[in-house]
Amino acid sequence: MPTLIEAFGRTSYPLDVYLAHSAGDINYHLVIGGVKIPNNVRVNFVRGLIIAELAHKISRHQCVCICCLRSNYTVGLTTLVEAMALRLPVIVTENHTFPIDVAAEGCGIVVKEGDVDGWEQAIKFIATHPEEANRMGENGYRIVKERYNLEALTKGVAQVLLN
Repeated sequence: MPTLIEAFGRTSYPLDVYLAHSAGDINYHLVIGGVKIPNNVRVNFVRGLIIAELAHKISRHQCVCICCLRSNYTVGLTTLVEAMALRLPVIVTENHTFPIDVAAEGCGIVVKEGDVDGWEQAIKFIATHPEEANRMGENGYRIVKERYNLEALTKGVAQVLLN
């Protein structure tokens, strides 16, 4: 969060952050408490917000940012797939555990962990290249329709059960 907030603080573009009060052993109140929040950033702590309501809020934005710490699991993958289903381009922290290569698939921009300059550049690119951002969103949507649909899920579950 500090990386993302600092990067947006260097721009004039708005950022809406939606966070649980805590996740696992991370207390986001403590994480955010030590960060100076610029005027163009709004931090929203949510409790009990239903997925459809959050998706509606997010669908009105230009992109989805998934800024994470290094991890050995697919942290941010659900958010990535949801953004793709909403036809939104993504800016993501590099995560080698993702089954989707965001850059290669052309559905967003990948930034190294903790790279504030990289995040700033990616934010500015999405904001100033709406046609390219739209293309990224459409690429993501195509991937979701082709690979992450009910038929694919059913085949995967059936294969696990058969094995």
